Amino acid sequence: MSTRPISVTGSNTSTGELDLDFPNLEAFSGDTILWKIHPKSGVDTIEVIREKTGSTDIWSTRPQNGNHWKGIIKDGVPENYEYNYEIAWKKDGQEYLFDPKISVNPSL
Repeated sequence: MSTRPISVTGSNTSTGELDLDFPNLEAFSGDTILWKIHPKSGVDTIEVIREKTGSTDIWSTRPQNGNHWKGIIKDGVPENYEYNYEIAWKKDGQEYLFDPKISVNPSL
């Protein structure tokens, strides 16, 4: 069980896309995922991180905001499951959506 950080390093308000250092993160059951906003990314806040319609919930602790956005992947996620989620983020009061992925591998 590891902590797997994802840094938001940039943003595009024309497309809603975010620059992430791991846009398709590979993780394992029990891993903690930690989203961090780089100060020069152009992102003011992350409003919510949620699964997309049709995607199965993979969280024992759903992503929530503390000092950083953090969630913990539960045990029992199907092997090689690709979790499709979205990040709602804001810049200058305007909200945008971005759709990255997390690929969950079996526990080590």
